[in-house]
Amino acid sequence: DVLPQRISVRCPKNLFSFPRKSLINNSRNAFCSYSTGDQRVFRVANLHEGTNSTPHIVEAKLVCDTGNVYFWVESGKTITEHDLEILQDALKLQIIPGLKTFFGEWKDLDNDNHVSLLFTEKLNDYGNAIGFFNPSDLFPYETDVKEANYNPTSNEMDILYLGIPDDNRFAFSIKSICATIAHELQHLIHFSLKTFAKYENGDNNPPTEKLFVDEGLAHLAEALCGFGVSG
Repeated sequence: DVLPQRISVRCPKNLFSFPRKSLINNSRNAFCSYSTGDQRVFRVANLHEGTNSTPHIVEAKLVCDTGNVYFWVESGKTITEHDLEILQDALKLQIIPGLKTFFGEWKDLDNDNHVSLLFTEKLNDYGNAIGFFNPSDLFPYETDVKEANYNPTSNEMDILYLGIPDDNRFAFSIKSICATIAHELQHLIHFSLKTFAKYENGDNNPPTEKLFVDEGLAHLAEALCGFGVSG
């Protein structure tokens, strides 16, 4: 089997045209808590067409709440209890403490003290991505294509997208999924600190990381969290 791939989703420059006050006053910043069993709809970027195209609409169910991580699974799909336990332990013992130590904190956009993980078969179907972080999620949702800050894929929350664990495909094995979470959460942290924080503080042209550095640090995060090379 080939080594797993992770798609690097770049931040469209047009998003920096959002007025800062919309970030503060928008209802997306209001605290919202969920309970296990809750369902909601997510917008998932079409990786073949980009983040400024019509997203997939995915309904998902909250199957686990660790206290700082929400596990959302696409409706009609399942993750075994065994795999959920592995994921929870990896996040609690390795990924979150490791990334906070080495890289810092990510932007808790919706003030709920959680990062959301959406497990969707869309990524298994694509076959070219195990998971991704979409920077557009940190900016307001905007559906008017005529607006300069058009942003149709935002869920207005700190969220990562992952495939459904599948023991028959190494790329989607539970070890690979764990490594992918470390990889994508590092992207969220790095974007939060290098780009989004400066944007929030008034920088009209905040720095964005060079692709090779961004991907290199995310792969380094996998190793620092104990997953070696791609799990």
